[in-house]
Amino acid sequence: MYQLLSLHGQDKDALAKTKPGNWEYDIIGPWYKCNMTDVMAAIGLRQLDRYPGLLRRRAEIVRKYDALCDELGIFHIVHHTDTMDSSRHLYLTRIPHITEKQRNEIIEKMVRCGVATNVHYKPLPMMTAYDADISDYPHSYDYYHNLISLPLYTLLTDEDVDYVCEVFRTVAGKYL
Repeated sequence: MYQLLSLHGQDKDALAKTKPGNWEYDIIGPWYKCNMTDVMAAIGLRQLDRYPGLLRRRAEIVRKYDALCDELGIFHIVHHTDTMDSSRHLYLTRIPHITEKQRNEIIEKMVRCGVATNVHYKPLPMMTAYDADISDYPHSYDYYHNLISLPLYTLLTDEDVDYVCEVFRTVAGKYL
């Protein structure tokens, strides 16, 4: 099945088609071309060498964000427990008792201070392609309306993280 998904739905890979008399193939479905090139594999292998350090840096940033959110009473995603650890890909916060409009105001005020935040993720029913009424999905909307993702990437310096915390404390703190 993975071969079908990764090779435009072809039922044979390139090697299989090179065997004498075996050139013919079929397209089973209109799928994707997702096979990895040798260059991308080489880059990926090199990245694996760096991965433990990247995880450590993300953990340092998350600890600072956790401390701030706990202090302010802002809900945040849990990245680590005694039985679970995550890659700390995103830092999701949910500010209690705010509206979507207030959430957007916080995002705008933070960007004016030089801190770009995001919302991960807007519910699919709110996307044009899905043409659905979000009121039919109240749990999705409830999760979305007060959600703000703080910047989380390994090139953030300690000073950058401290600044994000300072701006978030000042801006979001006014809504608590």
